[in-house]
Amino acid sequence: MGKYGWTLPVAASSYAGKIDFLDYKTIRYPGHCQLFRTMLDIGLGSRKPVKVGTVEVEPREVFKAVLDQNLSFGDLDMVLVRVTVTGVKGSKPAAIVYEIVDRQDTRTGLTAMMRTTAFPAAIIAWMAAAGQIKDRGVKPQEVAVNPSLFLPLLKKRGIVLTVKEGASE
Repeated sequence: MGKYGWTLPVAASSYAGKIDFLDYKTIRYPGHCQLFRTMLDIGLGSRKPVKVGTVEVEPREVFKAVLDQNLSFGDLDMVLVRVTVTGVKGSKPAAIVYEIVDRQDTRTGLTAMMRTTAFPAAIIAWMAAAGQIKDRGVKPQEVAVNPSLFLPLLKKRGIVLTVKEGASE
């Protein structure tokens, strides 16, 4: 696990020897990574309480409150996911494109980032509890979770995966 509690996508190791190229990008806004890395480096993500005057507070809680107050841009957020798989089908070049376009739910107040982060995790936890995931231990989603069971549950929550097949360029 990385210094900040996150790791690079494990799909590269899950598909080693099966795919020739894997690229992963997350786009937020210009300077996001550098700005947040600095804030985490100085301890603002810590859960270890610090004394401020006569009160003990978790830096993480203060950080969250300040972000909530100051990072509202007035626009609804959106998450775009695109996975393009190219190869050969039969003897012809082929491609499959998987896409998710999710928008903030104004009715519930859940941002697209909240929805696309929490819903899959909750679905997988439910699937594990229901005995629909047989693997035990730490396994990446692409290895342990049956997509034919997972995707309908994701769609039920309004996150729709579209699949487009065609000739590879």
